[in-house]
Amino acid sequence: MEEKIQKLISQTGYCSRRNAEKLILQNRVFVNNQLATIGQKASFDDEIKIDNQILKKAEHIYYAFYKPKRVVCTREDNFNRKKIIDFFPKKEYLFPVGRLDFNTTGIILLTNDGELANKLIHPKFQIERTYLVHTNGDLSDEQINFANKNVIKLNNEINSRQIIKKKATNKYIVKLKQGSNHHVKRLFDHFQIEVLDLKRVQFASINLANLSLGQYRKLTPKEIKYLKKLTNAKAKTNLAVD
Repeated sequence: MEEKIQKLISQTGYCSRRNAEKLILQNRVFVNNQLATIGQKASFDDEIKIDNQILKKAEHIYYAFYKPKRVVCTREDNFNRKKIIDFFPKKEYLFPVGRLDFNTTGIILLTNDGELANKLIHPKFQIERTYLVHTNGDLSDEQINFANKNVIKLNNEINSRQIIKKKATNKYIVKLKQGSNHHVKRLFDHFQIEVLDLKRVQFASINLANLSLGQYRKLTPKEIKYLKKLTNAKAKTNLAVD
């Protein structure tokens, strides 16, 4: 299957799509001995060279990571803060699947599989995320029931869809199938309640079991197979609805 050349390069794990575009503009990328151009289509059946080195399709790797506080989920940071990729071997080009806020802890996946990563964070695939929320006040039963009707609009966006369950005093389990910026915090802000601590305890079927803060592990073949099966099944469902 042919893809844009910058996308193919990023799929190998060589660099990000943005950096691949820079390499192309610097005339460092060749396809079948011809200078590559931005947006050019190619496949892994073609010979792709960067700096005269043949590019090989990398084996996909998948990690689950227990993100600590005060860590950013970007590959680059202008403020010299600790980055999520700093915890991993530098030889592996990885990118996070979505993001967690600077002071949010919990499970996040990292991979070099751009296709699966994009599916897992795309809203149409409705991948469930589960959070443990510690607040400075309690929601009433009426407020919880209202929130679970999925009629709340955050910042005039589409309706926020969630399931909120009370776990203990000032503690809640929140399940989301969306991933907008500061979603959980904005949800509780709607009821004038402040989120004091936020931890994502599960993403799809992947949880924090056997992980400590700052630790990571490779996903098992069974877990990888499930994630691919999950996104493929939802893709078929979306096509049927369309």
